[in-house]
Amino acid sequence: MKLRSSSSVQKRHRHEAGLTLVELLIAMSILAVVTTMVLMNWFALQRSYAYTMKNDQARVDAREAVTRMVMEIRSAQALPGKAVLAGGGVDATSEWIDFWTTFNHPDELLLTRYVYRWGTSATGVVTGSVYRMVDVGSAGQREWLVVSNVINGAANPVFQYLSVDAYGNPSALVAIPTSQALLARVSAVKIHLRVDLNPGKSPTYMDIKTTAQLRNQRQF
Repeated sequence: MKLRSSSSVQKRHRHEAGLTLVELLIAMSILAVVTTMVLMNWFALQRSYAYTMKNDQARVDAREAVTRMVMEIRSAQALPGKAVLAGGGVDATSEWIDFWTTFNHPDELLLTRYVYRWGTSATGVVTGSVYRMVDVGSAGQREWLVVSNVINGAANPVFQYLSVDAYGNPSALVAIPTSQALLARVSAVKIHLRVDLNPGKSPTYMDIKTTAQLRNQRQF
């Protein structure tokens, strides 16, 4: 039997195909870049989905809050000797509204005092939110935050008031009724909420505008 020399074996192995260390490092680098790109796209899609869901939920919450606000304000009733939109004085401004209603009582006999307030909670905390207060002034007073990130400002009042004159004819918008006489002539409340759906980042605004006709003032 003829034995091969070690030099011939080394020569044969030198011509066999294979991966060098450099080629392996290049392949690993390319794989790392592709994996990074895939993960970045995945995280971007996740953030986009989360933002869309949060945005949609904020829109739904704002619309539901305004719908409830309109239903309760429409049913506002007057206490003896008071205007409809008053809880004990002149309580209708561009930032809050104070009224009595039987809306949430099936027997429609028990009047409950409500306040919708923008910018300041019942405890005096200044925020950019709209609060709903029930049984105001009583031991059972409760408060809920109903819409967050409302950024109306002075140029966009949350509440405006449509009134009629002494003869029943429509008059101009009233920013703030300043007396019981003016409150007594209010026939509708215009509501405008400008909500920032993306607080702390690039702003995305949603405007909700509606009018609550006071059903107990239709005699004017």
